[in-house]
This record gives sequence, structure tokens and C-alpha cells, in this order.
Amino acid sequence: MFYEVMPGPPAFFYLMFAVVLSLFAYTIISSIAEWSRNQASEVRMRNVRVVAKRTKVHRRITTNYATFEFLDDGSRLELRIPARPFGLMAEGDLGILNYQGTQFNAFERTRNEEVFL
Repeated sequence: MFYEVMPGPPAFFYLMFAVVLSLFAYTIISSIAEWSRNQASEVRMRNVRVVAKRTKVHRRITTNYATFEFLDDGSRLELRIPARPFGLMAEGDLGILNYQGTQFNAFERTRNEEVFL
């Protein structure tokens, strides 16, 4: 008979929980969608020149990017690159880029005369 009714959490708590949950779901869904698009894309091998390299550091996470220029039409493509291949390539390198959608697979450096068109 002497029970006190405890008020529930404030509405702000529910709102913040919904926002965090929505951001988490969005991140997962967009990652799955990108992976699915990459898997549906064909694997391509093209002659390229490495025109730029950059590194993005966010807290303790480092992400490497390289920009490739296609030798046949001059268009460019920037891809996220794992640390080891990133360290082995230099700006100006010529080679064959193997990629699928937005996913980097490999880069094989060649000499000028070995590049096929």
C-alpha cells in the first residue's frame, strides 16, 4: 500500500537510444550493400599509373587511399588500399590494377615497355 511509483526514463533517453541504434543499423546496412555491389561487379584488370597516395588517420585507425589514372582513357579512380600494397607502391608507378567495383584486389608494377594497351 505504500508503494511509490518510480517514473520511467525520460523521453530524451529513448530518443538517444533510437538515434544510436539507427546509426548502427545504417552502418551495417550500407556496408552490406557496398559488399553486395562489389561482388556483383566484374573483376577488371586495367593499365594504370599511380597519381596520388594519401592516408587518413581517425583516432587510432589509419586508412590508405591511392588514386589511379587509367592509361587508355585518362579517367581516375580512388580506392582504399591495405597497408602492405600501399607501402610498396609509389606515385608515378605504372602497372596493372586488379579491382572489383570499389574493392582493390592487387596492383602489379610493370616497366614502361611491359604495359599493354
